[in-house]
Amino acid sequence: MELILNIYDKKGKKVVRQVKGNTIDIMMGTIERLMSLLDIENSTDSIEILKKVSGAYQELKGILSLIFEDVSEEEWNYVKVKELIPVILNVVKYTFAEMNSIPTDPNQKGA
Repeated sequence: MELILNIYDKKGKKVVRQVKGNTIDIMMGTIERLMSLLDIENSTDSIEILKKVSGAYQELKGILSLIFEDVSEEEWNYVKVKELIPVILNVVKYTFAEMNSIPTDPNQKGA
């Protein structure tokens, strides 16, 4: 799944750059940190995630920097929260989908 992150100008009016990240390249440690930080189990409610994101933004930014490697520290200031939450939700949904595709029988191959 391709993820798109828009970086805006200082007024927040114009997209100055789009950065692509890819969930396939996300390492297990990144997912584990994200899930632990956001304390997500089966709920992907946007309001709950927004509350958790605002309370732990610095650490979350570090995790997202692993997904969007070429976003600078300064550029993170110009990402809109309303666009960041869907990106986080897509990472979580992808993670749950990947977990569901793992066979429980060691003799089976993944779907």
